[in-house]
Amino acid sequence: MLNGGIMEDLLSVSIADLKRVGLLKPNTIQTGAIYWTYPDGTHCGAMGIVTDTTFEIASVRFVYEEPNGKVHDERVLLRWKRSNLNDKQGFYYFGCPVSGRSCHNLYLVGGRWISRYAFRALYRSQNPSGGKKYPRATISEFKEIKPTPPPTPAEIAAKRQREQNEDLAAAFTWIQNGGGAPTSKETPK
Repeated sequence: MLNGGIMEDLLSVSIADLKRVGLLKPNTIQTGAIYWTYPDGTHCGAMGIVTDTTFEIASVRFVYEEPNGKVHDERVLLRWKRSNLNDKQGFYYFGCPVSGRSCHNLYLVGGRWISRYAFRALYRSQNPSGGKKYPRATISEFKEIKPTPPPTPAEIAAKRQREQNEDLAAAFTWIQNGGGAPTSKETPK
């Protein structure tokens, strides 16, 4: 277990946040950017996010950069639990990468997104000294990012043809410059 601090002082993301901005639609891959702000409107963090609910095992990918420039790219599994009221409805939960428990909220601790079960942290009301009084950061903005569509088969074939033409041109140039016939080891790819 990691030693935490006051939970209200940590950046967090919840299943409710992802649902509110429309990132948990069934059978889709969605991308976007989430921004955190303090109550006074000051931005305190941003993160790229990709949700993939197209397979039986759904996931969320968090990509963010620390102030020191270190980039983190973490994938967290989503678990589906059917509702006891309706067989056709259910709920997603995060699968904590450290504790393995299902949870609704993840917190940024030590450069990883983990549940409260994976670190020792208290709510401000549970701490006798009250802890540091930082204003709570909340997700204030979401911008959807449309992914680049995958190349079409025609684009892939054209790229391969260009590469082959470049290889042939390089081989002809080598021969014209007196290189002789290349051996199998010297033949460009």
